[in-house]
Amino acid sequence: MSRDASEALRAKLQFFEDFWRGCGPYPIIFAEPHRTKGRAYLKHDLVEQHCSIEKHLQERLLGVQPHLELSDDGIPTLRSDLGTTLLPGGLGLAIEVQEELQPRLAGHLTAEELLRLPEPLRAEDLLHGEVEFPRRFYRRLFDWRSRGRIPKTVLAYVPETEGVFHLLFMIRALVVISVIPRTVLWIPRLAGYGG
Repeated sequence: MSRDASEALRAKLQFFEDFWRGCGPYPIIFAEPHRTKGRAYLKHDLVEQHCSIEKHLQERLLGVQPHLELSDDGIPTLRSDLGTTLLPGGLGLAIEVQEELQPRLAGHLTAEELLRLPEPLRAEDLLHGEVEFPRRFYRRLFDWRSRGRIPKTVLAYVPETEGVFHLLFMIRALVVISVIPRTVLWIPRLAGYGG
């Protein structure tokens, strides 16, 4: 971690220490203030963001701006946020993009398609569709940081935060029960556990 980033984290940790001692400001901050206005974005709608790495990165930067300027407990992080479509899109499933809602799956794998996936999954098995977008996003993020367009105190965060069972449900839909005997062995491999 860079020295600048560790300094930013030190200030945030001090905020928590002061809070618990009963000292300092206690601002109420909306992590996503645009949501209070009924919008899923600040400047670029989700279709625009999905079509442009620059617009997606600009939107993410607008979201962390309050944490750079105010004394709050937020650690400024940027992530490529495609909703929950990253892994399913990486498996080749079609995605529908909408202006006001996160991308969603346009279909699911059949039980037969699910069981034909290689075991264990390798990185090259997931390099389809949506996976290319965050790869380009993080390259641009680090490029902009190296050029001073993004403060060094803004940290990169993971693009996908869904759990393995939710992802499996999205990939396979409602018929997961029908493949449970094989799925029990497949799930740990998808999560990176097991042999």
